[in-house]
Amino acid sequence: MSDRPSAPPTGLIGRIARVLLVRQNMRRGVMFYLLVVALALVLVGGILFPGWLRARPWVFLWWWASCSAVTLLAMFLAIADLLILRVTERANRRMLVTRIEKEVTKSEEDANGNG
Repeated sequence: MSDRPSAPPTGLIGRIARVLLVRQNMRRGVMFYLLVVALALVLVGGILFPGWLRARPWVFLWWWASCSAVTLLAMFLAIADLLILRVTERANRRMLVTRIEKEVTKSEEDANGNG
């Protein structure tokens, strides 16, 4: 294994993934639209075209596989969002505890020095 840091992603997919992992609002917006598309696929496939889809087995499989893929992508983004949120909050909590400890020790030193 190399000690060098890995190079940033250079391809289009890598850049999109990096943006989605860094920007919370964009990630949540993409999750919303993915779920809207999945819901639309379910409703259209279940209400408007059920007979047409059943008559064509390969189209049927493709339709529901694409619906599942969109739903799974939204789910994976939600899990990534949850994990990123946990890591961020844990780091913020540690920073806050460290700051409070410094302030407490400083106030104790001031109280001992002035008393």
